[in-house]
This record gives sequence, C-alpha cells and structure tokens, in this order.
Amino acid sequence: MISLRDITEADAGLLYMWKDDAIYKEMASHPEYINTVEKQQEDIECAITDPDQDYKLILLDNEPIGYIRVGWYDYGDVGRVGWISYALGTHRGCGHCRKALNIYFDQITTPVQINATVYTINLASQQLLEGLGFKRIHTYMKITGAHTYSLSLPR
Repeated sequence: MISLRDITEADAGLLYMWKDDAIYKEMASHPEYINTVEKQQEDIECAITDPDQDYKLILLDNEPIGYIRVGWYDYGDVGRVGWISYALGTHRGCGHCRKALNIYFDQITTPVQINATVYTINLASQQLLEGLGFKRIHTYMKITGAHTYSLSLPR
C-alpha cells in the first residue's frame, strides 16, 4: 500500500542515494547539481522549517521508495502555485508515483495551481503528468530542453 509521511533529517541518506542514481541524473537533475548527504541534510532542515515547503516520503508498505516535494508561492492574480518535484528509487514504472501524487493532490481542498518542469527526454514523467490531468503550458530549450506542465486543484 502506498502512503506518504513527512520527511525527517534521518532521510538524507535515502535522498542522496535516489538522487545519485544514473537515471535520476539523466532525467531529472541539473548537470551542475552537486549531491552529497550533507547537502540533503541541509536541504531537509530548510524545508522542515519553511511553511511554504512540503517534503514527503513515498512509502510502499511503510518502506521509503521515493519523495514528493512542493515549494509554494503566492503569484498575485494567479493565486497560490506549487512547483512540484518527485522521484522514485528502484520502484519506477509500477504506478506508485501516480498513486502517491493522487494521495497528495486529494488532500488539497483550496484552489491552487501545481506546476512541474520536466526534461523533454523524460517521456515517463510527461506521460505521468498528462495522465494526472496536467496540461503542457510552456516549452523552453536550455541545456536539454524542458516542458512546463500545470494542473488546477482541487479536481
């Protein structure tokens, strides 16, 4: 069964391991990103103390398999916007991330917009977001190119 829990500083090693994975590096990480356990600990400390950050671990039968992170911002007329990132360790392609994102989204009861940026080569994430109802709103080309997707909640 898929569930979510708040991240803790003790989870830094897991995040390091998932973000050090070759597929993650190719599909989701900026080429200049430096990943260390210490950097993950600092990042978690900042997220825990920031009321505009949600950082959740995805659990499969109470075992951590990935994460969801949302940074929340107020954009005037647009309202509350969350920029989401997510990743799974070795449990990719099983529908677990879709279930976890649905659990997270179902907890949102006030009108918000969720945005995600996905590299153009990451077809699995593009299909996941489109399957969840996200619409592609922008494409830009930088290092590898990326698409921005958006979803209005609650559904």
